[in-house]
Amino acid sequence: MVLLTTLVMLDPESALRERGSGTASQVVEFAVVTHDDLGVEDLSSEQLRRIFLGERQYWDDGSRILTLIGVPGTAGRATVLELICDMTEAQYREYWIAKIFRTQATSGPRVLETDAALLSFVSRLPGSIAVVPASPDTDGVRILSIDGLKPGAPGYPLRNSPS
Repeated sequence: MVLLTTLVMLDPESALRERGSGTASQVVEFAVVTHDDLGVEDLSSEQLRRIFLGERQYWDDGSRILTLIGVPGTAGRATVLELICDMTEAQYREYWIAKIFRTQATSGPRVLETDAALLSFVSRLPGSIAVVPASPDTDGVRILSIDGLKPGAPGYPLRNSPS
């Protein structure tokens, strides 16, 4: 089952969706969310990158990090790839194939269809982390600061201009 989840993540053609929301000039901010009980308040951009690349697999308290990501074609996934990992979809796919092939990981991040599903899973799974559009409706999850900044603050690093 883990392998099937990974294969869905690795096949962007089967998961691409048309997402026609907002205007071309609209700036969208994304929040990094974790389970509400996690004792983490802030991550550096580098720590966040290491988490989404599977280089950091445990929180400071020793609990396992469960990384969740949207399907290819979603704005949250594009933000993770472009702003956090500095990779294209193809590079990210190849990165995880190589990491799994070298047995440095058993699977890539768990892939979910919608932002609502990401929020739901994060609220129920201790140790989980995801990137979703910033919203006040985040009951049951904690919004982390990135480099000491919360969404909405000047200089917040997870802003994306839809093209």
